[in-house]
Amino acid sequence: MVRDRPLELIESLKKHRNERDYYYRIRSLDPSGLDPVERASRFIYLNKTCYNDLWRVNSRGEFNVPFGRYSRPNICDEENLLAVSRALRGKEILCEDFERAVASARIVR
Repeated sequence: MVRDRPLELIESLKKHRNERDYYYRIRSLDPSGLDPVERASRFIYLNKTCYNDLWRVNSRGEFNVPFGRYSRPNICDEENLLAVSRALRGKEILCEDFERAVASARIVR
């Protein structure tokens, strides 16, 4: 979503709040029931506001890190998201085993 729909992602991220009860409500959402932009927004929000920037799941695969105590987390770094989106344009993003991804990598000069 950062690459393909950055403006929608930014708008979604701007809606999030750094509040304990809100955090747990968003954390409890099943990501499979969210549209892709909202799923990405939830992921970024939780990562920016959870304890110690951890990403941990329980045996059921559910994110379970407690709320962090940040006074002003940068939930929506608009400038960086747009820069990353530009850098990723035209690039293929793979979700596969490290060894398989590296085997097909090549050096570009």
